[in-house]
Amino acid sequence: MQRRSLLRGLAALGLGAGLAGCNRYDPTALTVTALRNTLPPQLINRFRQEFPAQALRLQIKTTPQDIFNQLEADTPTTQWLSLGDAWLKLAIETKTIEPLRTLPHWANLEPRWQQLVQRNERGEPDPQGKIWGLPYRWGTTVMAYRADLIQPTGWWPQDWEDLWKPELTQKLSLLNQPREVIGLVLKKLGQSYNTADINQVSGLKPALEELRQQTRFFASTDYLQSLIMGDTWIAQAWSTDILPILNRYSNIKAIVPKSGTALWADCWVKSTQTTDTTDGGWLEFWSQAEIANLFSQFSLAISPFLTDFQANGPAKTVLLPNQPTFQTSELILPLSPSSQAQYDQLWSEVMLSG
Repeated sequence: MQRRSLLRGLAALGLGAGLAGCNRYDPTALTVTALRNTLPPQLINRFRQEFPAQALRLQIKTTPQDIFNQLEADTPTTQWLSLGDAWLKLAIETKTIEPLRTLPHWANLEPRWQQLVQRNERGEPDPQGKIWGLPYRWGTTVMAYRADLIQPTGWWPQDWEDLWKPELTQKLSLLNQPREVIGLVLKKLGQSYNTADINQVSGLKPALEELRQQTRFFASTDYLQSLIMGDTWIAQAWSTDILPILNRYSNIKAIVPKSGTALWADCWVKSTQTTDTTDGGWLEFWSQAEIANLFSQFSLAISPFLTDFQANGPAKTVLLPNQPTFQTSELILPLSPSSQAQYDQLWSEVMLSG
């Protein structure tokens, strides 16, 4: 589902109709665009209770591309949009979002989340850059596996290096994402997902070639069906895709690889088209520790403002690895044109060859 949740959301719980009054045009309404099934209905109701004088109009989109399309063709009515971190650079370059002037509770964010949204005018990470969004949910790339099929082998998946085991030949599915796949190989070799000069990484190409031979297929949508059917034994998966599956199939498990993994985040960004200079309480609401803890309990993602780390929600049970693993996990950041060209060339030579 392209790194997005299958959790029941507004429409599934009947709140689509409940918000219909908010969706009628109201020039004073706070207009927010988000992905379907990402905002817990309980917290939408909570916002309305905390800000009773602020009318709320939600626009729900199906894909990240839909949100970016709206951003490009937006009208002055939309104040806030949920944008994936992978889209930040393009949004900044095309001047469809504007930097934020004030951010509530900014100091409570870990440096990694601050660095994600602090960028220059080219959309590149820059500690001296402006702040272009507020991260409000995050997740990971995990290894999902069929426990019943793995058990006879006498071992359990622990880390990326396990994907090269001979008994997994043609038993893997990997995301059809070059940075994700090359990144996991870099992690196996003790390198960073954001390595700038991969031509200097010894053994990278042979390891990637071997991994390709292990892999049954590459896909970023509908890839978990093969794991459910037993055609694959291990799947590289986005956390919001696999978490609903874990609730339905007891023979499927998921782990965060112990050497670290890729992180992703969605951010609240402000359209350059809006004429509203206030946030309507929206950023303040999602920055509160209490709301962050509830969000991480009710949804299939975790708030970067989380303070309660006890596993009392589906996302937290799987996505909160031990501290060393979390510290070695990384957000996939934009590369320079020359570095990106190296990744593109390697992917073409290994994955797209005959």
